[in-house]
Amino acid sequence: MISKIVTIILAFTAFLFPQPDFKILNSNQNSIIIEFTPQYIDTSLTKINGQEYRNVDFAFGYTDDNIQWGIPSVQERKLVVGVPSEFGNSIKVLSSSYKQFNGSIVPIPKYEKENFLDGMKYEIAPDYYNYEDFPELVSFGDYGIARGLGTQDIRLFPVKFDVNTNTIRLYSKIVFQIYYGTAQFSGRKAEDELLKFSIINYDAAQYWVKAQNKLSKIDGSVLGNGQWVRFEAQAEGIYKIDRARLESFGFNYL
Repeated sequence: MISKIVTIILAFTAFLFPQPDFKILNSNQNSIIIEFTPQYIDTSLTKINGQEYRNVDFAFGYTDDNIQWGIPSVQERKLVVGVPSEFGNSIKVLSSSYKQFNGSIVPIPKYEKENFLDGMKYEIAPDYYNYEDFPELVSFGDYGIARGLGTQDIRLFPVKFDVNTNTIRLYSKIVFQIYYGTAQFSGRKAEDELLKFSIINYDAAQYWVKAQNKLSKIDGSVLGNGQWVRFEAQAEGIYKIDRARLESFGFNYL
């Protein structure tokens, strides 16, 4: 029960205060330079079957819900930038700093019912010892369109864990530059308050917002009210819309 309360408080705090873990060093229509300084909030030790494992949690970090329990709980950070196109963008890491020490990272817990409540249970899965880090510090994630603007997820991986040598590397700073593909400027600035507060490079991206087609109104339709977002899917299939994507659309939920 305690873990649930902490999670709610952290999520609520994220909306109340500005994000302190990244800083834009330079931004224009050609590129953006970002300094990411993860704020580690828990590096305590947890004993599992008599062996110590390191918790590594940082502000705004998360693990994918689709990752199975029992493997190393290595978090990542996600930012959303506006881009002129899905193609032609690139990332370059300019500098970084880290600390490395020995140890193993705590596994992702599984949740079991205890007295009608969800309780966390830590177990080491066989796949724990097959874990491999994501190879990059910074990478592109999903692409989408929000309110006429192309949006690109930026995935950051400040925690590295080598299961073979039992070494943990925690990055304290990552400075990287995103170069945009060829852009066709509209020649005007878009005024969109939702995009302004959800896209970190709105100063440049506001020139790439495309006019949205207006749909005719149908009287009495249940779709006539509310906030609606249209976005593009690259191919048929099932897509996951995560928290970062919803925030990029302007939805603010707790």
